[in-house]
Amino acid sequence: MWNGSAIDARYHDLADIAQAVQALVPASWSDVGLEWLVKAGEGGDWQSRWDTHPLAVSGPARLGELVAEGYQLGVRVVPYVVVRGREDWLGAELAQVEACARVAERVVLNLEPGASYFNGTPSVGWVESFFFGLGLDPAKLELCAIPRSMAAAYLGGPAVMQSWLAHASRASWECYDAAAADLSPDRALQLVDQWGAPPGPQYRIPVVQRSRIGAWCDSPLAGGGMEVWHLDGD
Repeated sequence: MWNGSAIDARYHDLADIAQAVQALVPASWSDVGLEWLVKAGEGGDWQSRWDTHPLAVSGPARLGELVAEGYQLGVRVVPYVVVRGREDWLGAELAQVEACARVAERVVLNLEPGASYFNGTPSVGWVESFFFGLGLDPAKLELCAIPRSMAAAYLGGPAVMQSWLAHASRASWECYDAAAADLSPDRALQLVDQWGAPPGPQYRIPVVQRSRIGAWCDSPLAGGGMEVWHLDGD
Protein backbone atom coordinates (compact mmCIF):
# COMPACT_ATOMS: atom_id res chain seq x y z
CA MET A 1 0.00 0.00 0.00
CA TRP A 2 1.48 3.33 -1.10
CA ASN A 3 0.95 6.03 1.48
CA GLY A 4 1.04 8.99 -0.91
CA SER A 5 3.26 12.02 -0.57
CA ALA A 6 2.03 13.22 2.83
CA ILE A 7 0.85 11.27 5.85
CA ASP A 8 -2.71 12.10 6.87
CA ALA A 9 -3.17 13.57 10.35
CA ARG A 10 -5.82 10.97 11.14
CA TYR A 11 -3.02 8.44 11.65
CA HIS A 12 -1.43 9.14 14.99
CA ASP A 13 1.08 6.33 14.93
CA LEU A 14 2.25 3.36 12.91
CA ALA A 15 -0.31 1.10 14.56
CA ASP A 16 -3.04 3.23 12.93
CA ILE A 17 -1.31 2.84 9.56
CA ALA A 18 -1.01 -0.93 10.00
CA GLN A 19 -4.70 -1.18 10.81
CA ALA A 20 -5.66 0.86 7.75
CA VAL A 21 -3.47 -1.27 5.47
CA GLN A 22 -4.91 -4.49 6.88
CA ALA A 23 -8.46 -3.23 6.33
CA LEU A 24 -7.84 -2.96 2.58
CA VAL A 25 -6.66 -6.55 2.08
CA PRO A 26 -9.19 -8.41 -0.11
CA ALA A 27 -11.22 -11.03 1.73
CA SER A 28 -10.10 -13.63 -0.82
CA TRP A 29 -6.44 -13.13 0.12
CA SER A 30 -4.91 -14.98 3.04
CA ASP A 31 -1.42 -15.22 4.47
CA VAL A 32 -0.16 -12.22 2.49
CA GLY A 33 2.73 -9.95 3.28
CA LEU A 34 1.62 -6.41 4.06
CA GLU A 35 3.73 -3.41 3.08
CA TRP A 36 3.49 0.32 3.69
CA LEU A 37 5.35 2.24 1.00
CA VAL A 38 6.27 5.60 2.48
CA LYS A 39 8.01 8.45 0.72
CA ALA A 40 11.53 8.90 2.06
CA GLY A 41 12.28 12.03 0.03
CA GLU A 42 13.87 13.16 -3.21
CA GLY A 43 17.03 14.84 -4.42
CA GLY A 44 18.78 14.00 -1.15
CA ASP A 45 16.21 15.84 1.01
CA TRP A 46 14.25 13.77 3.49
CA GLN A 47 10.47 13.90 3.53
CA SER A 48 10.22 15.63 6.92
CA ARG A 49 11.37 18.78 5.13
CA TRP A 50 7.88 19.02 3.62
CA ASP A 51 5.74 16.86 5.90
CA THR A 52 5.50 17.75 9.61
CA HIS A 53 3.76 14.49 10.57
CA PRO A 54 5.64 12.61 13.34
CA LEU A 55 5.89 9.55 11.08
CA ALA A 56 7.55 11.47 8.24
CA VAL A 57 10.99 10.08 7.40
CA SER A 58 13.69 12.48 8.60
CA GLY A 59 16.72 10.31 7.87
CA PRO A 60 18.15 6.80 8.17
CA ALA A 61 17.72 6.64 11.95
CA ARG A 62 14.02 7.48 11.83
CA LEU A 63 13.51 5.09 8.93
CA GLY A 64 15.18 2.36 10.96
CA GLU A 65 12.78 3.00 13.85
CA LEU A 66 9.79 2.73 11.50
CA VAL A 67 11.10 -0.48 9.95
CA ALA A 68 11.58 -2.07 13.38
CA GLU A 69 8.18 -0.97 14.63
CA GLY A 70 6.49 -2.11 11.44
CA TYR A 71 8.01 -5.56 11.86
CA GLN A 72 6.41 -5.83 15.29
CA LEU A 73 3.06 -4.81 13.82
CA GLY A 74 3.23 -7.24 10.90
CA VAL A 75 3.74 -4.57 8.22
CA ARG A 76 6.93 -4.14 6.23
CA VAL A 77 7.92 -0.49 5.92
CA VAL A 78 9.39 0.16 2.45
CA PRO A 79 10.75 3.60 1.52
CA TYR A 80 10.33 5.08 -1.92
CA VAL A 81 12.39 7.85 -3.49
CA VAL A 82 11.40 9.98 -6.47
CA VAL A 83 14.25 9.80 -9.00
CA ARG A 84 15.31 13.37 -9.83
CA GLY A 85 18.73 12.89 -11.42
CA ARG A 86 19.54 16.59 -11.27
CA GLU A 87 23.29 16.99 -11.57
CA ASP A 88 23.82 19.23 -8.54
CA TRP A 89 21.68 16.96 -6.36
CA LEU A 90 22.91 13.63 -7.67
CA GLY A 91 25.50 12.85 -5.00
CA ALA A 92 23.03 13.46 -2.19
CA GLU A 93 20.34 11.54 -4.06
CA LEU A 94 22.50 8.46 -4.50
CA ALA A 95 23.49 8.59 -0.82
CA GLN A 96 19.83 8.80 0.15
CA VAL A 97 18.84 5.79 -1.96
CA GLU A 98 21.79 3.80 -0.58
CA ALA A 99 20.81 4.66 2.99
CA CYS A 100 17.22 3.56 2.39
CA ALA A 101 18.37 0.24 0.92
CA ARG A 102 20.80 -0.36 3.77
CA VAL A 103 18.23 0.32 6.48
CA ALA A 104 15.09 -1.18 4.94
CA GLU A 105 16.70 -3.83 2.68
CA ARG A 106 14.54 -2.54 -0.16
CA VAL A 107 13.86 0.81 -1.78
CA VAL A 108 11.48 1.75 -4.59
CA LEU A 109 12.77 4.11 -7.28
CA ASN A 110 9.73 6.09 -8.41
CA LEU A 111 10.50 7.14 -11.99
CA GLU A 112 8.12 9.82 -13.24
CA PRO A 113 8.18 11.80 -16.50
CA GLY A 114 8.15 15.59 -16.54
CA ALA A 115 10.56 18.36 -15.65
CA SER A 116 9.15 18.64 -12.13
CA TYR A 117 10.30 15.07 -11.54
CA PHE A 118 13.11 13.66 -13.67
CA ASN A 119 15.98 16.02 -14.51
CA GLY A 120 18.57 13.48 -15.61
CA THR A 121 19.63 12.66 -19.16
CA PRO A 122 17.21 10.25 -20.88
CA SER A 123 19.85 7.86 -22.21
CA VAL A 124 21.13 4.35 -21.55
CA GLY A 125 24.56 5.75 -20.71
CA TRP A 126 23.13 8.04 -18.02
CA VAL A 127 21.12 5.21 -16.47
CA GLU A 128 24.15 2.93 -16.39
CA SER A 129 26.18 5.71 -14.76
CA PHE A 130 23.42 6.24 -12.18
CA PHE A 131 23.50 2.61 -11.10
CA PHE A 132 27.29 2.46 -11.20
CA GLY A 133 27.36 5.36 -8.76
CA LEU A 134 24.73 3.68 -6.63
CA GLY A 135 26.53 0.34 -6.45
CA LEU A 136 23.58 -1.54 -4.94
CA ASP A 137 22.54 -5.17 -5.20
CA PRO A 138 19.53 -5.27 -7.59
CA ALA A 139 17.80 -7.49 -5.00
CA LYS A 140 17.23 -4.35 -2.93
CA LEU A 141 15.77 -2.26 -5.76
CA GLU A 142 12.27 -1.96 -7.21
CA LEU A 143 11.41 0.30 -10.12
CA CYS A 144 7.99 1.95 -10.29
CA ALA A 145 6.99 3.73 -13.50
CA ILE A 146 4.03 4.62 -15.69
CA PRO A 147 3.28 2.06 -18.44
CA ARG A 148 2.50 4.57 -21.17
CA SER A 149 4.35 5.21 -24.43
CA MET A 150 4.50 8.96 -23.81
CA ALA A 151 6.01 8.41 -20.37
CA ALA A 152 8.66 6.08 -21.78
CA ALA A 153 9.37 8.54 -24.61
CA TYR A 154 10.09 11.35 -22.16
CA LEU A 155 12.46 9.07 -20.26
CA GLY A 156 14.34 8.00 -23.40
CA GLY A 157 12.23 5.25 -24.96
CA PRO A 158 12.04 1.45 -24.62
CA ALA A 159 15.82 0.89 -24.63
CA VAL A 160 16.25 3.24 -21.68
CA MET A 161 13.35 1.62 -19.80
CA GLN A 162 14.99 -1.73 -20.40
CA SER A 163 18.20 -0.37 -18.86
CA TRP A 164 16.35 0.77 -15.73
CA LEU A 165 14.69 -2.65 -15.43
CA ALA A 166 17.99 -4.48 -15.78
CA HIS A 167 19.14 -3.07 -12.44
CA ALA A 168 16.07 -3.91 -10.35
CA SER A 169 14.73 -7.18 -9.00
CA ARG A 170 11.10 -6.02 -9.11
CA ALA A 171 9.03 -3.57 -11.13
CA SER A 172 5.63 -2.08 -10.41
CA TRP A 173 3.47 -0.15 -12.85
CA GLU A 174 0.98 2.63 -12.23
CA CYS A 175 -2.14 1.10 -13.78
CA TYR A 176 -4.80 3.67 -12.98
CA ASP A 177 -7.61 2.43 -15.17
CA ALA A 178 -10.20 4.31 -13.13
CA ALA A 179 -8.59 7.44 -14.60
CA ALA A 180 -7.64 6.31 -18.14
CA ALA A 181 -8.63 3.28 -20.21
CA ASP A 182 -5.13 2.71 -21.57
CA LEU A 183 -3.88 2.24 -18.01
CA SER A 184 -5.96 -0.88 -17.47
CA PRO A 185 -3.48 -3.50 -16.19
CA ASP A 186 -4.28 -5.99 -18.97
CA ARG A 187 -3.41 -3.37 -21.63
CA ALA A 188 -0.64 -1.58 -19.80
CA LEU A 189 1.36 -4.67 -18.92
CA GLN A 190 1.37 -5.72 -22.59
CA LEU A 191 3.30 -2.53 -23.27
CA VAL A 192 5.76 -3.44 -20.53
CA ASP A 193 6.40 -6.70 -22.36
CA GLN A 194 7.11 -4.74 -25.55
CA TRP A 195 9.73 -2.76 -23.62
CA GLY A 196 11.56 -6.00 -22.89
CA ALA A 197 10.84 -6.39 -19.19
CA PRO A 198 12.66 -9.40 -17.69
CA PRO A 199 10.63 -12.60 -17.33
CA GLY A 200 8.72 -13.30 -14.14
CA PRO A 201 5.60 -11.86 -12.47
CA GLN A 202 7.73 -9.79 -10.07
CA TYR A 203 8.43 -7.47 -13.00
CA ARG A 204 4.73 -6.96 -13.72
CA ILE A 205 3.22 -5.83 -10.44
CA PRO A 206 0.18 -3.62 -11.09
CA VAL A 207 -0.32 -0.52 -8.95
CA VAL A 208 -4.08 0.01 -8.89
CA GLN A 209 -6.38 2.57 -7.34
CA ARG A 210 -8.29 1.75 -4.18
CA SER A 211 -11.57 1.64 -6.07
CA ARG A 212 -10.11 -1.04 -8.35
CA ILE A 213 -8.75 -3.46 -5.76
CA GLY A 214 -11.69 -5.82 -6.21
CA ALA A 215 -11.45 -5.72 -10.00
CA TRP A 216 -7.88 -7.01 -10.16
CA CYS A 217 -6.94 -8.70 -6.87
CA ASP A 218 -7.96 -12.20 -8.02
CA SER A 219 -6.81 -11.90 -11.63
CA PRO A 220 -3.71 -13.66 -12.96
CA LEU A 221 -2.15 -10.20 -13.33
CA ALA A 222 -1.84 -10.03 -9.53
CA GLY A 223 0.11 -13.28 -9.44
CA GLY A 224 3.32 -11.48 -8.49
CA GLY A 225 1.59 -9.22 -6.01
CA MET A 226 -0.39 -6.02 -6.21
CA GLU A 227 0.19 -2.50 -4.96
CA VAL A 228 -2.39 0.20 -4.33
CA TRP A 229 -2.25 3.99 -4.70
CA HIS A 230 -3.00 5.28 -2.19
CA LEU A 231 -3.89 4.66 1.46
CA ASP A 232 -6.60 7.33 1.64
CA GLY A 233 -8.27 7.02 -1.76
CA ASP A 234 -7.89 7.16 -5.54
